[in-house]
Amino acid sequence: MADDSGTVSGLLFTDLEGSTAHLRALSDRYGEVLARHNEIIRSAVTEAGGTEVGAEGDSIAALFPSPAAGVRAAIAAQRALATEPWPDSPWRVRMAVHAGVVETTGAGAIGIGLHEAARLRNIAHGGQIVVSEAAATHGVDAQLTDLGLHNVRDFATPVRIHQVKATGLDDSFPPLRTSAGRDIPRAATPFIGRVDELEALLTVLSTSQIVTLTGAGGSGKTRLAYEVARRVETPWIVVVELAGLRDPSQVEGQIATRVGVGDPSAIASAIGERELLLVMDNCEHVVDAAASIVASLASVCTNLSVLATSREPLHVTGERVWPVPVLQPREASELFQSRAQTRRDEALIATMCERLGWMPLAIELAAARVRSMPLDQLVSRLDDQLRVLTTGARDIPRQQTLRATLDWSHQLLTYDEGVVFRRVGVFAGGFTLPAAEAVAVVPTDVDVPRALDGLVMKSLVDFTPEGRYRMLEPVRQYAIERLQEVGEEERVLEGHLRWVTHIATDTARQLFVDRESVDVLDHERDNVGAAIGWAFDTGRLVQSTNLVSRLAWYWFTSGRSESYVWLPRLLDQVDSLEIRDRGK
Repeated sequence: MADDSGTVSGLLFTDLEGSTAHLRALSDRYGEVLARHNEIIRSAVTEAGGTEVGAEGDSIAALFPSPAAGVRAAIAAQRALATEPWPDSPWRVRMAVHAGVVETTGAGAIGIGLHEAARLRNIAHGGQIVVSEAAATHGVDAQLTDLGLHNVRDFATPVRIHQVKATGLDDSFPPLRTSAGRDIPRAATPFIGRVDELEALLTVLSTSQIVTLTGAGGSGKTRLAYEVARRVETPWIVVVELAGLRDPSQVEGQIATRVGVGDPSAIASAIGERELLLVMDNCEHVVDAAASIVASLASVCTNLSVLATSREPLHVTGERVWPVPVLQPREASELFQSRAQTRRDEALIATMCERLGWMPLAIELAAARVRSMPLDQLVSRLDDQLRVLTTGARDIPRQQTLRATLDWSHQLLTYDEGVVFRRVGVFAGGFTLPAAEAVAVVPTDVDVPRALDGLVMKSLVDFTPEGRYRMLEPVRQYAIERLQEVGEEERVLEGHLRWVTHIATDTARQLFVDRESVDVLDHERDNVGAAIGWAFDTGRLVQSTNLVSRLAWYWFTSGRSESYVWLPRLLDQVDSLEIRDRGK
């Protein structure tokens, strides 16, 4: 194996391709058949004078006196595997032969060559034997086909790879799964946070064939998907960027180009049984075409995994929808400081990130803006986020401003979705379905439940486990702008005021007998404040009086600070009221 002089050993690493498909097909019999697979490989290793040094699952590692012995063992094992009457489908094993100095200790075999051999095995296909240049130069007595130089993970320089050609073995395989097969767009900036999300997604991908990351524009779906792709062990990764497409018929051609075939009808055959992760980025505007193709490929390519990003799910069988959350407060502050290259007032930064709803894109835009504006001034202007945050990346036009990102989402809405979207923007702190039905039908009737479902699917509205709908603050501001553009703002806000007055009236009657009444007002605290403030600001003093008078006892008994805000303001104007309202 390796003596004190540093003798080069032969290293053979094997791995079963498509093990998940075999497990699904064989179920309880899988262990029995796997044992037969292991027996065939171990017999070939022993006959060639090798020693097994590791086994994990369906992978085996062995050392030999020379690389030539390792190649002989690999050929013998492949021939036996090819003639074995497997009970489901042929068991195809990828193998790699490498050369390196290996030390055997009480803890096992040690040497960088072991790690390199494992990486070489991962770039091969089932039924294929690849041989490194280091092994080939040690007198391998087999016919080798030169596959050229390849960038292989954990190797400092490109490696020349050969393929064994022998009677009884296949000699036609797809391109090696080297770096060309893991062409993930390079990140221009460091990836911040999302540690828990990355770990969770890697687990989900290992158990689900189709995973769709959903979220609002600017929530970080694309960046998270690419980081996940960099971390998966899948040897072949294809990234298909769809944002630039306008015609759904182009989707299939885009996938074909990235897979490396000219004919879109050949995509499935090109993927075949290879373990491939297909990243479909920005599916929302061509979602029907993307969903159809993904469903078709997943049904015939059993080792294919799909990671999609979209503002709404693909709605295909077997899909696991994974909503991308906003950043944690600590991560948001770290992201801002990293992008702004500053360590300024952390309390002020935290306040700003909270105002931005912890949305990654909004935070990055704010970081760009702070280079030319003092941080405190930026925070003071965030009531108009859509105007202030206007300095995004030039290479992603739809994300150059927060408004452009939201325009992109808004264009995808149906008529009813667009109507409900702009009208529910008047709610502060979230809302329930009955609340939306009471307010969003003004001034024209629409199907509110269906529209809200579409808005949740398109990631413009969140639905919480508590049964409430919420909009991120930048999204809500955008909705209000849309409401103003169509001239509905006053009428919808009047509807919002009537709804708040209605719940205040109902709960005031039940305040002493029903705890749920207090809970309702607690949940709607922000909406109550918004309605009272709008009534005061627009001179609706009678409506203000009615609302405040109904809430006063709730505020006092619950110890709410609102009483110290609204009652003095009302009393300042009490002389303007008629006698009956003044009495209230």
